[in-house]
Amino acid sequence: MYVYEQIEPWVWTVGHYDPTGRWHPESDHAKREDAANRVAWLNGRPSGSTTGTTEARQ
Repeated sequence: MYVYEQIEPWVWTVGHYDPTGRWHPESDHAKREDAANRVAWLNGRPSGSTTGTTEARQ
């Protein structure tokens, strides 16, 4: 499952953790909403339908 994390005050990174806990970044976004939409798409959901489908880590 893809998630997003705020790695800097202005950068949200989309990625996933492998079974060993290693982080694999996929893309960076300036806006949280853009990261959430990317996560929704990668997880098989339409863009914009992020309620309950994404996880943000800060």
